[in-house]
Amino acid sequence: MDKNKLEIYLRICENIKEYKNLEFECYNEDEKVFDSNLQCPLAYTTKGDNEEFEIQVTLDLNNNQIIKEISHVYINYKEYECFKDWEEIASKTLNFDDLIMTDMDVDDLLEEIPNKKGIKY
Repeated sequence: MDKNKLEIYLRICENIKEYKNLEFECYNEDEKVFDSNLQCPLAYTTKGDNEEFEIQVTLDLNNNQIIKEISHVYINYKEYECFKDWEEIASKTLNFDDLIMTDMDVDDLLEEIPNKKGIKY
């Protein structure tokens, strides 16, 4: 990793640590930000009247994208926010409410369930 890319990587790590400290009031100086696949979980929540949908948001540095995954017993729906490079990722402001927002509404996904039982897409 060249010096410039390393500096950007460290800036991304600092942004994530700052975000996690602000959102979750947790900060561990020694905690690794990314796993060995250069992925970092950013947000997790549940939605729906009975909180039947799980939303997991992950930053994937290998593919320069944020993955928003909505899962339910019968549905696994993903959205991708792609970036041209790490510099663009480093300039993104991380906000929990923005991260868990998806183009697909959980009510729309609920309507799909009777028609798609057992089918994952």
